[in-house]
Amino acid sequence: MALQGRKSLIEFLPGDRALQAQSEFMTQTPIYLAVAVMAFASSYIALRAFRPAAIMVRLLDTAGALKHHKGEVPLVGGLAILTGYVLAMATHPLFLVPNTAFVIVSSLLVISGALDDRFVLNPLLRLIVQIVVALAAIFGAGLVVNTIGAPFATGAIELGWLSLPFTVLVIVGGINAWNMIDGIDGLASVLAFIALAFLLLVAGPSAPALQASLLVLLCAIGAFFLFNLPFRRLIRQRTFLGDAGSMFLGLAIVWHSLALSQGEAAVISPITALWFVALPVYDVLTTTMRRVLKGRSPLSGDRQHLHHLLQDHGLSTRQTLKVMSVLALLGATIGLFSHFAGISDGLMFALFALLGATYFLSVRRLAKAVPAPSAGTA
Repeated sequence: MALQGRKSLIEFLPGDRALQAQSEFMTQTPIYLAVAVMAFASSYIALRAFRPAAIMVRLLDTAGALKHHKGEVPLVGGLAILTGYVLAMATHPLFLVPNTAFVIVSSLLVISGALDDRFVLNPLLRLIVQIVVALAAIFGAGLVVNTIGAPFATGAIELGWLSLPFTVLVIVGGINAWNMIDGIDGLASVLAFIALAFLLLVAGPSAPALQASLLVLLCAIGAFFLFNLPFRRLIRQRTFLGDAGSMFLGLAIVWHSLALSQGEAAVISPITALWFVALPVYDVLTTTMRRVLKGRSPLSGDRQHLHHLLQDHGLSTRQTLKVMSVLALLGATIGLFSHFAGISDGLMFALFALLGATYFLSVRRLAKAVPAPSAGTA
């Protein structure tokens, strides 16, 4: 599909169909609002209910070498967000049925993530589960990366037989990108909120089930903010996403990005979708390259992510969250502008690669310049 102008999907419809889609959207607005309120309320109630249950079954995060928070924190954010999503979508069959595959696949990932949060599964087993999830998305929902757009200004590149392995790589990579960047209070959820919000901006009213799914996810995450953002008044109800939650958010973003950038109904270029998730993509690529170059497993943990380095250079958690959020907003805004301005994939991919190289070099420089701990604080 030629994405000339790359505007909302409604812009590609003939006049009468565009008017009909706009009219249907307006008449369904009260339904969207009701579903949104249901998502926020369900997620909030689930968080309240799951927190004491997490304490009972020891589904808790404790401080350690890579985690500098105080006390034990319930790891039920992902479970609550998924619960809020399912309950809200279930109120309207026309929204739930088209998203059934997403609910099933997400449930598999969240359950495995919760088990990992509680019992610490083998990294290889986690990877196998993620691959199974990717295959379920491909064969259960038809999510396939058939094209990567025209990143080299030579026309759209069709992947052919490489579509299947490349899609698995994209889904598994997206899941782990959000899992890796979940290093400080609010970061993974805020970056997910930004990415999903920009996807909603370009989704268009002629795909109501997809639009509702994005809106419900945003509202469910919004409720989680009340338990996760780094504010003192929220400390008593502090709750973390856990691996279950960070992986779920990664899957949700990849899922909806592919739904909007692939197939005949595509409304954005794959390159535009990259810009909406630029910061997590830069982080996972930089982290993977650095660990591989040092002969370490890409799945091993450390405190060399940008958000950790900013803290090591003296920024507070809240300040670090603000810096990371601004960077994510900047990347997404560039992508949105290029989408509506119709800027070529080749130019946007070249800029994306240039900023990625700058990110990599900046992180290396920050890592080398980390102040040594003063005497008595090591």
